[in-house]
Order: sequence, then C-alpha cells, then structure tokens
Amino acid sequence: MQQSDPLAPSTDARATWVLSDGRAGNHRQAQALATTLGRAYTDRLIHPTVPWRWAAPRVLPFSTKAFAGPVRHVLEGREPAPQLVIGCGRQAALATRLLRRRGSHVIQILDPRVNLSAWDAVILPHHDRREGPNVVRIHGALHSMSPGALDAARSTFSTTLGSLSAPRIAVLLGGDTHKRPFDAEQALQAVQALASLGSLMVSTSRRTPAAVAAKLRTLPVLRDHLLWTGEADAQHAAAHFTNPYAGYLAWADAIVCSADSVSMLSEAAATTAPLYLLGTPGDDAPSRFAEELVVRGRAQWWSAESPAIAMTPVAPFNGLQTILTDLRQTPAFAR
Repeated sequence: MQQSDPLAPSTDARATWVLSDGRAGNHRQAQALATTLGRAYTDRLIHPTVPWRWAAPRVLPFSTKAFAGPVRHVLEGREPAPQLVIGCGRQAALATRLLRRRGSHVIQILDPRVNLSAWDAVILPHHDRREGPNVVRIHGALHSMSPGALDAARSTFSTTLGSLSAPRIAVLLGGDTHKRPFDAEQALQAVQALASLGSLMVSTSRRTPAAVAAKLRTLPVLRDHLLWTGEADAQHAAAHFTNPYAGYLAWADAIVCSADSVSMLSEAAATTAPLYLLGTPGDDAPSRFAEELVVRGRAQWWSAESPAIAMTPVAPFNGLQTILTDLRQTPAFAR
C-alpha cells in the first residue's frame, strides 16, 4: 500500500520511479534526489521516439505513443501510476508532465524551458533565473556524495587507494560543453605539474576528448600514478578495480577539477578536500557555479604560474542540505 505522503521515506520501489534518458549527469541527479528522500525506487530509462523527442517536453497529439514499456502502460491506463516520479532532463520532462495527468506526484530536475506549472515541483540551480511558486533552488547539482557515501567509498577502495603515498591528489577532467571547448593544453599541463606534489588519481569523463585520454595514457609522469579513462583501465590495476571516481573523492587530500560540469564540481565540493579549478571564468552555468564556490571560499582557480596546492581539510559544501524542507514549501507538497 502506498503512503499518503509522497515525500516520506519508502521501501516500496514500485511507488517511486526515477526517469532519465540515461545520460550520466541526468541519471545521477534523479537517483540522488530519491536517495536523499529515503525512497527506494525503480529506474526507468526513456527514449521517446520522433516526432515527440524533437518537441519534448512540449506535448504533441498522441504523445503517449512516444514511450514504450511501463511508462506507456501507465499513460494508457493499463497499469496504476506510481506515487512519485522524479525526472531529470528534457526527454524525462515530457514523461513526468504526462504522468502527472495520470495521478503521480512529479518532480522535475533542471529547467524544462516551458511553463513550470506542468510539474508539482521543479528543482533549479541558484544561477538559473526562472521563478515560480513550485521552484526549489539548489546550489550546484543534486548528487549522492553524502558523508555516508564517501565513507563507504573510502572503505571500498581502501586497498587500491589507501596504499598510495600521501598526499593524494584527485584530478577530475571533463570535456567540451555546448558553449566552450575543453582546454586540453591546460589539463595536460596541470597533470604534469601536479605529479611531483603527491600521488595522482586522474579520471576522465565521458565528455573528455579521446585525444586527451590517449595523451594521458602515454604521459611518462603518470607511469607511477593512477589513471582511469574507462573500463579498459581495470586490467592495468589491482584485482576487482572498477570505476574509482567515488574512491578518488573519498581519498583525496586535494582535488583539481575542470570547471565544465556543475555535477562534478558539486560532488568535489561535498568532500573535505581543498578544491582547485581548471579553466577560465565564463558566463555558462558551470562557470557561474565555479565562481559561486570561489566567492564562498570553497574553491580557487589553479594556475600554472602558481601550481602549489594546499592539503589541509576544509568544511564540505553540500547544496542538498535543505532540499526536503524546501520541497515542503511548494504548494503540491505542503503539509
């Protein structure tokens, strides 16, 4: 039996759906919110077909036909609607607004760029300029790097990363965005300069240009350090070594992170490691959040002219601390 309060903790995974198009940033944010609310959930990856995919989240005639599987079954009334649906990204926004019509409470993460009244709550970063009674603001992006999760990651990677000589420096590299290209030269320069300061734990992302990842694999200075560019790197490391990203965050004495991903910056800032930023200030969303972290004293820009970094633990910054209280203040979830 479903609980009457859609924001209350729940162990019934059928009562909560997490929707995304499978993109890592979208998927992680939706999962993180469900976890923060203490709700077990069922993942639903959605891939709407054309022409609905092109128009999403705008509703076209016969939009229920955009989806397959359980989502379509609910939209067509063949199965009961889940109590709570959390979506992230434009494609998920079409599904969440349609599922609301079937009786689900829906929370949409990131700006759907249409009238926000189609959702019970819309979670937007502080640097987004849209307003509304159902808007909940967060600093940065939703993520799962709570103190408990970091403790668990520290334990999981205690053998692989705990054996490294201190200090340990995590270097997190993103990639191109739609507004600016990735600064490969600065990233490679930083890796080479930092290699003499401690044990490097370098990780690329799905957006990192292939040429940059290939260059990193051939850098002589990284021969005695850890590098993760994908699953192929597991064969060069200790047994059972899997994606070490969470472990890097948990074990880092300092973090150097490219300022091209709000999610990656948010996760890095949630640790106690001093945070250094690669890139240059700009007017895109990641740059604005990076500047917010600088103003708050949680981060500073790294420079080749002054490559030294501090290793003293600092207070973590986590923008999720008030999320439940803020959701309760929206009309649909007020109690």
